[in-house]
Amino acid sequence: MSLEWLPRDNEIKNHELFEDTYLGTEPPCTMYELKPVIDKYGDEITLNINFIATATGNNTFDSLHGQPEVDENMRQLCAITKYPEKWFDFIICRNKDIENENWQPCATENGMDTTTIQNCLDTEAAQLLTENIQLSEELLVGSSPTFLINNQLKFSGAMDAPAIEEIICASDPKPASC
Repeated sequence: MSLEWLPRDNEIKNHELFEDTYLGTEPPCTMYELKPVIDKYGDEITLNINFIATATGNNTFDSLHGQPEVDENMRQLCAITKYPEKWFDFIICRNKDIENENWQPCATENGMDTTTIQNCLDTEAAQLLTENIQLSEELLVGSSPTFLINNQLKFSGAMDAPAIEEIICASDPKPASC
């Protein structure tokens, strides 16, 4: 499932991605609407997250919701990188109280070592975000969330789980569970 907004159809490029999601981390740009879909389709859907931000040089970034969103993007990328099997539930937990900078309880609750995440934040996070936002910048993604399914623009904007599922099941190829 890919999330992105493109101003013109001819801006879509083939990146051989099954599904990508372009997100902000501030509400309403959250993962809540995806959880029931991911729970239902599990391994049939490859979900990639690409954040929407702009690199401004010297490992600094701008985003729609300012530095707190940039900081959360970095935390979530560290979780994705260090805990590929646990990151989704970490993000769901964080989104319950996204304005709270205390991310450690969500990490601990989801079996993540807070020192590992902190070390990533201190040493790798800026590079991870720089790499992560390249695709959304190249595709001119400017709205969150935006869904790109099977490398084709499908929709942008907040939707509930049944609407997302309907679009996924109309895709070609679609998950076997549809």
